[in-house]
Amino acid sequence: MPANRSLTLADVAALAGVSPATVTRALNGHPAVRPETRARVEAAATALGYVPDLGARALAKGRSRTIGLLIPSSRDGFWGSVTEGLEARAAEAGFATLLAASHSDPDRERAMIELFLGKRVDGIVVGSAAGASWTSRRPFALPMVLVSWDAVLGPELMAAAITDPIPDVLARIRARTHKSSLAHVYTDDVDGAEQATRHLLALGHRRIAFAGLRPVRPAVLRLLGFRSALADAGHGPSLILESAASLEGGMEAGRQLLEAHPRPTAVVAFDDMVGVGIIRAAHARGLRVPDDLSVVGFDDVAIAAFVEPPLTTVAQDKPQLGSLAVDVILARLEGRASSIDTALPGQLVIRQSTGRCPGDQDPA
Repeated sequence: MPANRSLTLADVAALAGVSPATVTRALNGHPAVRPETRARVEAAATALGYVPDLGARALAKGRSRTIGLLIPSSRDGFWGSVTEGLEARAAEAGFATLLAASHSDPDRERAMIELFLGKRVDGIVVGSAAGASWTSRRPFALPMVLVSWDAVLGPELMAAAITDPIPDVLARIRARTHKSSLAHVYTDDVDGAEQATRHLLALGHRRIAFAGLRPVRPAVLRLLGFRSALADAGHGPSLILESAASLEGGMEAGRQLLEAHPRPTAVVAFDDMVGVGIIRAAHARGLRVPDDLSVVGFDDVAIAAFVEPPLTTVAQDKPQLGSLAVDVILARLEGRASSIDTALPGQLVIRQSTGRCPGDQDPA
């Protein structure tokens, strides 16, 4: 065979002693091919160094066997773990992953989705959508799944979450976010925040603050869970602080919290970065965590276990979020029913950033 000629199915068929059609079926895993024939075809393909033309195969089948994954940032540990889980599940199902980052920019988000569509992916997973209007306006012919969607709720709904009855606010959020027919995989933010708050209540804390409120879906839901647990115990929030979801935002929230009178003895942070920022602000004031202030975060990113003291947090099963997103896409590709909403429970991870309320005696 000339050195410059590309290998073909016919070359593999000739070496294996079968027809080209049998080679196609064998390499595609068709159940009608006998195991010994499949082994002979695979051995011939390996010996020749034959690589199937996946593009041609995709066109023939109408499938690219590729899933597009759009995340806010490739440097974020949360989304790195989601990506790992998604890629592993996709590979298990015989799908490749096409990865892009939106940097939380709605315009780039739309552009990357158009790129995925141009690549003829079989499904798209969007991590923490930046609230772009395409999620409710545009119909998509292929499966699309949102993961931990940061839907922008606006300042009015955020303000209502501070004062209005919790069921009413939850109903308004559902009405706002369920306009989209896109599937959504996420952690139960309300329940996770309830777990964090109940943990602090069990330690004797009564002046408990919430830090990191923003007009986006997860922050508002976590505030509602925080309020719900306090209400069940017959208490109200000591303080509710807005801040960016960042280390700097947490430090500023921490400074405000520590200047409050009376000062809260504990705080539930929107996420781990806000929680770490609060710990740093407490250290800068010469206060000890948890002796003077207990702090709980949310997410369980890598830094949570390495800050001093290690941060108590609500862990999200990030790889499972990615894996479930693939399962939703596979179900829809196969014409099987799948839920619009899939919620995973959070898991409270108790570390050294929480302790008994100052002055509170251990229970008898």
